[in-house]
Order: sequence, then C-alpha cells, then structure tokens
Amino acid sequence: MCGRAIYQELCVYEKVINMTKVIWFNSDTFLHEDYQRLGIQFSLASPVRDGCVNMCHQWVLCRDFLADAVRAQVTGKKIELYGFCFDPEHNPAIDLSNTRVLVAMDKNPDQLKKYVHSGLRLIRYFERYIRVRKTTLEEVDPAKSGRSAVFLFTGSYVWIRSPFMLSLYTYLIRLGAHDIKFNSSAELKKALTGLAKTKLDSDTAFAKESEDLFKILRLRTRVVGRGSKVHPLYKKAVPIKRFHHNSG
Repeated sequence: MCGRAIYQELCVYEKVINMTKVIWFNSDTFLHEDYQRLGIQFSLASPVRDGCVNMCHQWVLCRDFLADAVRAQVTGKKIELYGFCFDPEHNPAIDLSNTRVLVAMDKNPDQLKKYVHSGLRLIRYFERYIRVRKTTLEEVDPAKSGRSAVFLFTGSYVWIRSPFMLSLYTYLIRLGAHDIKFNSSAELKKALTGLAKTKLDSDTAFAKESEDLFKILRLRTRVVGRGSKVHPLYKKAVPIKRFHHNSG
C-alpha cells in the first residue's frame, strides 16, 4: 500500500450511530498537577454494559494518574497521591480487556475534535506497526460532564496492560494537537524531530526520543508483557510516588 493510501486509511473516522452513554464520575477534588498548555483531560472507562460505560475516576491532566489507577485496581489497594484517589472498593472497575480512554476539554470543542482525530492517526499508525487491533473513536454526549466536548477512544488491551504503553497511548492523543502529517516511518521520525526543536512544552520535548520509541516497540513484549497478562510493574512493591514518576 502506498504512503498516501496508508495515510488516508489512518484518517478514517467511523460515524457511530448508537452513541455510547457515559455515567459520569463526579468529583471536585483539587489535584496538584503540573501546568499543561493544552488543557486536555483524561479518564479511564469501564467495560460497556447495556450501551453504557462508567467514567472510573475524576478528570486528570497528568497522564501518570491513569497508570496509578490501573495499579490500584490490579493490586486491590487504594492509592492517594497529589489529591488523586482511586479505591477499588468504590471506584468503577477499569476495563482491562480493552483500552477505554475518555478525553475532554473545558472549552473549545471544535479544537478538541481536531486534536483527537489527529491523535487517532498517530495511534493507528503505531497499531499498524505493532500489529494490534485498531482503535476506534466516538464523540459522546457531554451533558452533565461539566465539559464542552468528550470523546471515547477504544483500543486493544495491549495499550493498558503496561504503564509504558498506556503513557504512550495518551501521549499520542495529546500529540495530535500538533497535526503531524506523514506517509511513512521516515516522514514521521522527521516530523517528530522537527517538532522537538520547537520546545513548546514537555510533549514536544519528548518527541526527540522518536528513534528510541520505534526500537522499543519492536521489542514490545518487554514493555507490554506476554499474552494478555498485565505487566509485572503494576504489581511491583514500590512506593506510589516512585511508580507515578518513573513507570510511564
């Protein structure tokens, strides 16, 4: 398949007729998070039941909280860090058979729509690269969410079973804000290298590691684990702050 055809395939957006409904997680807890220039927020979601998913925890800007939540569910132990809390006995259970990520912004719904579609292209490129089921994207009704627009990404379990892969998945979503155009690995690497030179924020700074990223994904069993089991790092007995800052 030629480069242009691949790019067009990655851009395909399925119109969802039966929109998934979301049961929102209501929390006004203040989180101590680093400044995020784009203001894109995330939350993990539960398995679908009767056409609905549960939002499993409050909205977060810091993507590391997502892995913290998965760790809490995997270990069965409540975690509290920088104002964020996930209690397996009270929070809705996260879907570990798929990767379900809700994405939102307080304002600018049209801008978010552009971001998530661009992010979807990046995710699908890497899914093609590592040969896993492609992610789907749908816009959900934001009513009662407190946000102007909300989208639901649903992908392979491969992304959520490892802290590194979950961090990469949400990083690619946020990287969509830069609307990267590419038709091949070489063009993508070149675009990411150029983006890194802009030094706009931490996301663009991470882009300079693109060559290492491709190398890591070629050896993905080391960061994903084997089969459908969660990565041992989720269960490793390390302090939550150390896990939060070093696992993704």
